[in-house]
Amino acid sequence: MLCGWRMTVEEALIEVEHLQNLRPPHMIQLVGSYLQGKRFSVLLYPVADCDLSVFLEEVHDLVQETCDLKNRGATTQIPLQPAISSMWSFFGCLADALRYIHSTARKHLDIKPGNILVRKHPLAKYGYRVYIADFGISRSFKSLDHSTAKQTPTPTAHLKYCAPEVWEQDVHGRAADVFSLVCVFTEMLTVLCGCKCNVEEFAEFRARNTDGNGAYHETIDRVFNGRNI
Repeated sequence: MLCGWRMTVEEALIEVEHLQNLRPPHMIQLVGSYLQGKRFSVLLYPVADCDLSVFLEEVHDLVQETCDLKNRGATTQIPLQPAISSMWSFFGCLADALRYIHSTARKHLDIKPGNILVRKHPLAKYGYRVYIADFGISRSFKSLDHSTAKQTPTPTAHLKYCAPEVWEQDVHGRAADVFSLVCVFTEMLTVLCGCKCNVEEFAEFRARNTDGNGAYHETIDRVFNGRNI
C-alpha cells in the first residue's frame, strides 16, 4: 500500500497491528511488514494457487463434464471431483471466517471472489483450502453495537458485490459484509447446481434491462428469479 494523504504510515501500522491478532484457519496470516520510502508492504502466508474466481471456472468445467456424462446415459455413479467437493465445503469455511472477523470488532468491506484465495493442501479433507484475504480497506469499530457508522465507500471496494446501503453511502455495519458473502455464495451455487450457466453468463443475465454492470445491489429481484435464466 502507498502511504500518503489517503493512508498515513501510522494508520498503516495500526492496520498491521489489527491483522496480527487475526489467526483463524481460513484467513491469510500476516508474517511480517516493512516500510520502503512511502511504500508500506506486508508479507502474507500462505501462497495461494488461485483466487475463487479462477477456481469457479475450473469447477464449472468439471460440473459440465459430469453433466455431459449423465446426458450420454452413464449408468455407473460418477464420483465427485475433489475440487467440486471442496467447493461445497467452502460455504461453511467462509461463513465461519467472516463470523470470526466480526467477533474481533472488524468489518472486511470488500468481500469478492478476487479476495478469496484457494490453495491445494495435503491435510484438507477434499484437497483444497479457502482463505479470506485483502484487508487493505477493512475497518475496526469500538464495539459490536457500534457497527453502523456512516462511511463513504472506498474507491477500491468492488461495487458489484457491495450492499445497497454501501452503494447509497448510507449507514452500514456487519450486514454489508454478509450481503457481499451471500453474493459470492450465489455464484458458487450457480456453478455447483447446474449445467446451463457459468458465472459470466449469470452476470449477463443480471445485467439485462439495467445499465449493464450486473451489480447485485441493483439486481436483487433477478437473482432470486435466476430459475428463468
